Amino acid sequence: MPTTESMSQKASWVHYSKNILKNNRTNHTLTEEVEDRDAETNRILAADPYEMRLKPITEDKACKGNYPAWILRGFGDQMTYSMANPGHGTKQYSVVVVKSTVWPGALSYFWQGQWGELYIGDGAKHEDVTYYPVQPPMIMSDPTEKTVHEEVSICI
Repeated sequence: MPTTESMSQKASWVHYSKNILKNNRTNHTLTEEVEDRDAETNRILAADPYEMRLKPITEDKACKGNYPAWILRGFGDQMTYSMANPGHGTKQYSVVVVKSTVWPGALSYFWQGQWGELYIGDGAKHEDVTYYPVQPPMIMSDPTEKTVHEEVSICI
């Protein structure tokens, strides 16, 4: 079982699931009937190969803008505590988080022998050009106010 201390190193983290290909899927599909399926499959695999499973995250390419592909941080109490019962060993309460810069919003965490993944993003890969407005739009000037007249009082 890995420890929180060992998981605090980038070399301890590897890719487990399939990678996202250039076609924005995790597998290749042939959309039309072709005579030589094997040749077509080999051509597609040569153009967009699968990544090796269990590849360390340290081997990932930097993302656009020369950011590292992954950012690793430890949160919480970094101390290792000995349990009162020596049979229970030691305990550490910190959390190690690995955050992707290629897919903003994707992160993995490790805490007390358990790991998990979260994705809170918009499904867009990091790009140099942003799709969101950098400057706010021009604010229109206030409309001209209508003149105010006193009410006419009618006595009956």
